[in-house]
Amino acid sequence: MKELGDVIKRQNARLESIEQKVEESRSEMVIAKEELRKMRDHAGQVAQKENARHGPLPNEVKGDVHLLHNKQDLNEQFRGSEGVDSPHNTEVRKFLYEELKKEKSGYSKSSIMRAVTRYYETKRQQYLDSLPARKELVEKKQLEKKLTSRRRRLFAKRMKVASETERESLKQLDSRYMSDEEDGEEGEGGAWVVRSPPWRSQRLSSLLRRLQERVNSKQTPSSHPQNPRVPGMPSMRSPPKSSPPWAVDRSGEHQTPPSFDTPRAEIQQRTPRNHRRAQVKKVPRVGRHLTTPSCLEERVDGALCQRSTEYSSPQSSQSDSFWDSDEIWSVVCQNAPVRERRRKRVLDSGSDSDRE
Repeated sequence: MKELGDVIKRQNARLESIEQKVEESRSEMVIAKEELRKMRDHAGQVAQKENARHGPLPNEVKGDVHLLHNKQDLNEQFRGSEGVDSPHNTEVRKFLYEELKKEKSGYSKSSIMRAVTRYYETKRQQYLDSLPARKELVEKKQLEKKLTSRRRRLFAKRMKVASETERESLKQLDSRYMSDEEDGEEGEGGAWVVRSPPWRSQRLSSLLRRLQERVNSKQTPSSHPQNPRVPGMPSMRSPPKSSPPWAVDRSGEHQTPPSFDTPRAEIQQRTPRNHRRAQVKKVPRVGRHLTTPSCLEERVDGALCQRSTEYSSPQSSQSDSFWDSDEIWSVVCQNAPVRERRRKRVLDSGSDSDRE
C-alpha cells in the first residue's frame, strides 16, 4: 500500500505541474490576444479616418502596387522587420510611387501613397505572424478563418434549397448560427467533426436538419465529393448579441457540453448471479492503444495478484512504470467492484469449507 500511495503522489504532482503550465499558457494567450486586438483596432481606426478624409482606395491602385512590388528582387522589396520610415523601406516607397506616377494611370498622389503604405502594413503583418512567439496565435486565427468560411458555405447551400417561407426565416440569421466543421484527427478517414452550438433552439436545429437533407439529396455522382461528418463536442461559441427569440435557447447557453470524442459500445458481462448486465465501456480508436481492454484487464489482474504476494517481500519484481500509466489506472478503477466481489466469494467459500 505504501508503494501505491507513492505512485498516487507522483501522479498528483504531475497533474499539478501540467495544470500550472496550462494556466501560464492561458495567461500568455490572453496577453497576446489583447495586443492583437489593440493593433487591429488601431489599424481599423486609421483606415476609417483615411476613408472618411479621402474616400476608399480603388481596387485598381491596390492591385497595381501589389504587382509592381512583387516584380522586384527580394532586396528591393519591403522589409517587414523594419519600420515604415526606415531608409530601405523609404526608398521602396519612393520607387513604387514614382513608377506608378510615370504610368499616368490617373490615380491621385494621395491614393498612390496610401496604397503603397497599406501594402507595407500587409508585409509587416506577415512578418509578425511568422515569428515563433506568435505561431500559436496565428494558427488559431487561421483556424477561425477556416471555420468561418465553412459556416458561410454551409449557410449559402441551405439558403439555395430553402422554400420561400424557410428563406424568410433564414434571412433573419447568418452563418454564425451554423455548426462548426473542424478537421478530424488522424485515423478518422478525413472526416469533419461537427460541433453544434448548444444555445441553438430546437426549432432552428430542425429547420437546418431538413435543409441539409435536401442538400444531400441533390448530390449527384458528378458533384464534388463531400467529406464524411461525425458528431463532436458542442461548440463553445457564444450566441450573437441580437438574435431572434425563436432561434436561440438561452437555457443551454452555459451548460457543460457532453463529450462525444470517444466512441462507445455496449457490451455484455456476467454478474456473480449468472445474470446478464449491460455495461457501457469506452472503446479506443483503432491504432490509439497497442493493447485491447481485455488484454489490459488480464495484465492488471495478474499484476495485482503478483503484488499481493510481494507485500511481505522486501523486493518487488513489478516496476513502478507499469503503474504510472493512466490507461492502467483506468482499468484498475473500473474493475475494482468486480474484483471486490470475487474476493468476497473466495472468502465465503473458504469459510463454508471450514464449517464443514
